[in-house]
Amino acid sequence: MKCQNHPSAPAIENCARCEIPLCGMCANFSGDEVLCEACVEVREAEKAVASKSRDFERPKPVAMTTDNGEDEHRQKRKKGYNSAAIQLVVIGVCAVVLATRFIFFTSESDTADAGSESLAQVQMLSSLAQCLVQFQQIGEDLVAGDLPEPTTTCPGSALPLIVTETADDVIVEHPEPAVFGYTEILVSRSNPVPQMTQ
Repeated sequence: MKCQNHPSAPAIENCARCEIPLCGMCANFSGDEVLCEACVEVREAEKAVASKSRDFERPKPVAMTTDNGEDEHRQKRKKGYNSAAIQLVVIGVCAVVLATRFIFFTSESDTADAGSESLAQVQMLSSLAQCLVQFQQIGEDLVAGDLPEPTTTCPGSALPLIVTETADDVIVEHPEPAVFGYTEILVSRSNPVPQMTQ
């Protein structure tokens, strides 16, 4: 019997899969069987498919969310919480500094004026902190696809928030950011972390 690929060479074995005769140059010894080149590629493909099939058949760990979009949303919210927490800590530190200044560094004649001024500053900082928390929640709602009510106001302002819808984004702005000493306080669906510009 002669080799299928080399008619002048004697066959030493038949392919275990397609049974064509093979010479020593054409025979591929794979484990306990001899295969031709084409059948070696087919076996490798079968092994790869079987391996991938086993991966799909394994039970997947139960995730906290049902899709990747919610995982991304959760990570963005976590980053947003960190930013909001930092802002609130800064506001708290400012309030403590103002209170300390008021208590230790004012003379008795200045106490009445400084007291009312410091109290107003603490109230303003408290309103700003509440406003930022509200904007943080609005940012999360925007990412989830919800818009704020048209009559929603921010602490320290009687005017409703300004909602602007564009083709690919929704922006919510504070109507009177100057009350807090800023030119702009806003949040958007594309950036749900409150932004403040002086």
